[in-house]
Amino acid sequence: MGEVHSPLAGGHVKKRDAFFPASPETLLRWILSGLSQGEIFGMAQSLFFTPKASDPFRCQRYGRLLETPLGVAAGPHTQMAQNIVSAWLCGARFIELKTVQVLDEQNVTKPCIAAQDEGYNCEWSQELTLGQSFGQYLTAMVLLHVLREHLGHVGPEAGFILNMSAGYDLAGVKSPAMGQFLDAMTHCPDAVRELKDRLAPIYPGLAGMDLPDKVSDNLTLSTMHGCPPDEIERIARYFLEDRGLHTCVKLNPTLLGPDEVRGLVIGELGYPVEIPDQAFAHDLKFAQAVELIASLKEVARKAGVHFGVKLTNTLEVVNPGNLPENEKMLYLSGRALHPVSIALAAKLRDVFAGDLDISFCAGVDAFNVAQVVGAGLTPVTICTDLLKPGGYGRLRQCVETMRGTVPVDLAAYAESAAKDPRYRKSAHPYPLIKSGRKLTRFDCAQAPCVQGCSAGQDIPRYMGFAAAGRFDLALATILATNPFPNLLGSVCDRLCQPRCTRINYDEPLRIRAVKKGVARVKEHDARQGRAEPAGVSVALRGSGIEGLCCAYYLALAGVDVTVYGPCPSRDAKLLAGAEGAKDKDAIVSLGIALRQGDAPENALDTLGTANGPGGLAAAVGRGRETAVRFLKSRGLLAVLPEAPREDSTIDFQGLALAKATRRFAGQAADTANDVRMEASRCLGCDKVCGVCVTVCPNRANIALPGGNLVYPLQRAVQSSDGVRVETLGSASAAQLYQVVNLADFCNECGNCASFCPTAGAPYKDKFRMHLSKASFEASGEGAWFSGPGRMEALLDRRCVTVNEDAAGLLVATPEARALLSHGSFQALRVELLPGVEQADLALAAQTAVLYVLASRALPFSLGEPC
Repeated sequence: MGEVHSPLAGGHVKKRDAFFPASPETLLRWILSGLSQGEIFGMAQSLFFTPKASDPFRCQRYGRLLETPLGVAAGPHTQMAQNIVSAWLCGARFIELKTVQVLDEQNVTKPCIAAQDEGYNCEWSQELTLGQSFGQYLTAMVLLHVLREHLGHVGPEAGFILNMSAGYDLAGVKSPAMGQFLDAMTHCPDAVRELKDRLAPIYPGLAGMDLPDKVSDNLTLSTMHGCPPDEIERIARYFLEDRGLHTCVKLNPTLLGPDEVRGLVIGELGYPVEIPDQAFAHDLKFAQAVELIASLKEVARKAGVHFGVKLTNTLEVVNPGNLPENEKMLYLSGRALHPVSIALAAKLRDVFAGDLDISFCAGVDAFNVAQVVGAGLTPVTICTDLLKPGGYGRLRQCVETMRGTVPVDLAAYAESAAKDPRYRKSAHPYPLIKSGRKLTRFDCAQAPCVQGCSAGQDIPRYMGFAAAGRFDLALATILATNPFPNLLGSVCDRLCQPRCTRINYDEPLRIRAVKKGVARVKEHDARQGRAEPAGVSVALRGSGIEGLCCAYYLALAGVDVTVYGPCPSRDAKLLAGAEGAKDKDAIVSLGIALRQGDAPENALDTLGTANGPGGLAAAVGRGRETAVRFLKSRGLLAVLPEAPREDSTIDFQGLALAKATRRFAGQAADTANDVRMEASRCLGCDKVCGVCVTVCPNRANIALPGGNLVYPLQRAVQSSDGVRVETLGSASAAQLYQVVNLADFCNECGNCASFCPTAGAPYKDKFRMHLSKASFEASGEGAWFSGPGRMEALLDRRCVTVNEDAAGLLVATPEARALLSHGSFQALRVELLPGVEQADLALAAQTAVLYVLASRALPFSLGEPC
């Protein structure tokens, strides 16, 4: 793997969910190559933070500049080099490295993260060996210095701090292995020099760069829940006195006591959790904490180093059932802890009359970070919010929010936070948007809202037109599947709305309001789109919503339509209202005849009603389906107007920024500008989803650019004349981006499965790609580039190889060897292996498509197997 030289020993357990870090060379080449395309590790340059000397939030920490008082907490976002680089790019400058301990060969229960709303986890420390951890942190430090220069960040100071995190008992902290780790982190000139020499051929500027001879000289002490006060003090003294490290002690929210914690989390905020007595019984008590802090402040003063506290650690709760049941206790984080931790900060500041350095991490996001910073609780680190869609990119909005920071009274803020409705569980009442749809290997992006709409409305398409102010095209798109824009824009049951992906950001898109707004702005003249008379007549039985919808599409296609009663009572009431009447008049204006008598025997039955949940949209959907069947039977379907075509290009930078920005709905959608603003909240997830890419802290899910690839579904059959190839159909990888899982970086935490809108889990269901043979062998499935122009794979328990040359792609499976065309993936020549009479070539073609996509995308196109 070409890992960084480390003075520490340590191997790696070969298992599927283990990390296999990429070499520093691969990471640097990946970074530089990505920048030429406007991204790094798949993150668009629009998300990058560029520091300025005039930034109002610049501050000092441990005598050094912090370009922002913002960072990432010790956790999944700080355990690998690419994680740390990703956080830094988006504005994090105080980076609390993943906690290390002497027990560095752990088996962590998987999945281990559930962060759909409040966060839960059952992992607590690094999943790499101590030696590998040092290598990752050193690599990250050097890469950040390279990026500062390459991106033109000026200034004599680095502007960032890498903060160690260690635990969990004194014996472990003072063990030889941990001693070697601390020695290396605080003084490693030889390792720095060696890494510079390795990377200088790739980035020549490194040769003359003056780099620090250490990775860190400061540390946050993370103690396990239940660590005795005297043990905490001994460990902290060791770091302060013996190690001379600027030290911060992380405290638990249980310091507030059981009554106040339960009263807030369960009572006031309404989170359905059980906080066991043991969480308080074995933790530090407030009076003990005050005594401990006072003692350590004096120790630090004498040692000439800095001391502070970090608020807060997670909260122990009984497993509520959203992670494996063998984990009896989970660790609660996120917005549920914000009022608790703020209250604790106010209480400690009051006791110490303001003379206590308090850094903060508990439920921080773009909407409260300015208050936390304004209250002087810095640096502020984030974890749970970055596990949600948008990922590291959410830091960018936090930075922008901090520009408006003003001084905040902490006591007053603590009081208001406890009553703030946005921290209550009820503030996020939405169900999970996961559906029963299968997660496919290719072309998995679909809009969940469309799946929830019984009328089959192309919601993202008309949202896109409305956001651009093209209300004519937006209305035409709505009318392509729904001739009742006013009625459905007013009284639809909105089964689409609980499926909106914005639920994972803020609140669902106001789809119905946009539809109504579009109809209000652009009047519907149905006659403009009618085809020439087709010479065909049809009678419909049923003059309700379904019947009129069917009549509309038939008449649009030039059919002479007569609609007979009856009209269901609920439909009649809807059609008598102002909005229903407006739509009915537009439909009838196509020349549709309405009759009160009995329909003839050959009439099409459209007697369905609009009753029940989603009934109105379902009636519209049924009416259109009936019309389509009839038109298809008469050869008239082609004359039915289609929805307007939309621009197929994607603004990668703008879309990435939109998918990382939280923005709640406006109060109204009455004006054209209101409609545009609300429609612009649509994330276009039918074209580019990318949720699994952004929520992965390790950047283990990668979106490969490509698209428009169609491959045949063929089989080879042995005959007397040789091998005959039969084409049975075709499939595609047509979408602009295809997601693969980079198994080297995946520890199967399960976070991508939580947010994927399908029933699947990307880390399991997508193709698993590998950068290294070691990762490939440990995984037991997936593919890797074993050499130039050669990919080896184990897919669906079948060995497949792809070799590329001028003639095409030679794909070998257990049944056949097939030469496939470069462009069409058609089988040019097939050789069946001995004893095989017939072979399905679908896997061969699919593997060839994977080869083409991966071989021209980062990091696989770098041509450097680790």
